[in-house]
Amino acid sequence: MHARGILHRDIQLGNCTIGLPPNEQTIYMIDFGFSKQYIDPRTNRHIPDSKVKRDFIGNYWFSSVNVHCRGKGKSIYISVGLPIPETDRK
Repeated sequence: MHARGILHRDIQLGNCTIGLPPNEQTIYMIDFGFSKQYIDPRTNRHIPDSKVKRDFIGNYWFSSVNVHCRGKGKSIYISVGLPIPETDRK
């Protein structure tokens, strides 16, 4: 998906399916209702994120720590007892 410039934005077990023989080693993603294009197909460049404030789209259980932080910095790591990554040490 990413090689085609698409973000799924709803990764969860219910949106994964396994192929039938002879493709039983392949996992397929389904339900692209929340997906969005993030690479412009004409220019092959990243499409800038909108600055418009909006609610979270996707599934919190399968999202990154950064999504949960929402700009709170290292406080999220301390509250859950994780080591603070080098990139967040400021």
